Amino acid sequence: MQLPGRLKTTTLGDLLGVIHRNASTGTLELAESNGRIHRVFLARGLITAVELDCASLAESREIDGRALRRRIMQRLAVLEELRDAVICFRVAVRSPRCALVNEPLSAAEFLSGRKRARDRIADNASNRRPVIPAIQFDRGRIGAYRALGLPFGACENDVKCAYRRLVRNYHPDLHPGATHDERRTLSLRFSEVTAAYRALVA
Repeated sequence: MQLPGRLKTTTLGDLLGVIHRNASTGTLELAESNGRIHRVFLARGLITAVELDCASLAESREIDGRALRRRIMQRLAVLEELRDAVICFRVAVRSPRCALVNEPLSAAEFLSGRKRARDRIADNASNRRPVIPAIQFDRGRIGAYRALGLPFGACENDVKCAYRRLVRNYHPDLHPGATHDERRTLSLRFSEVTAAYRALVA
């Protein structure tokens, strides 16, 4: 897995997408020039915790799963606003006490709606050229293409091929030796892939 060295050349959404597709376990560190280091903890490509290097955001032990999920999503939104940071991925960093170990955020939760580098390029291009009437893009379809790992507007044949490949990777029945947690993760990903396929083809 190759990640860029600096955040200004990419986006948080692109970084998380690469890590998710590689099903990597470890910690994504974003080091700002002011010395602050923020961490995103991942297990098999899914987010379990996010730490911001801010004194005001102290962790609490007694926090329920829903509140913890909300906190993680809020912190991802903060990280998405970073303009630049040095990127580092560490494989052997222990997750904090308050982590979603058993039920990490699904890819649909942490990737849907995130800014991507291609969006930034499109924004810059639209600032330079006169505005031409364009097709109104449905965010749901964009998310569906992303879930299948395809560029927006890929042909139906590519959608079917990507779906078949992902079904082989994530259908729980095709992984009889998987643990209970692994089967749950596979089921979530399989459901996401199936919903994306139905949104594009059905």
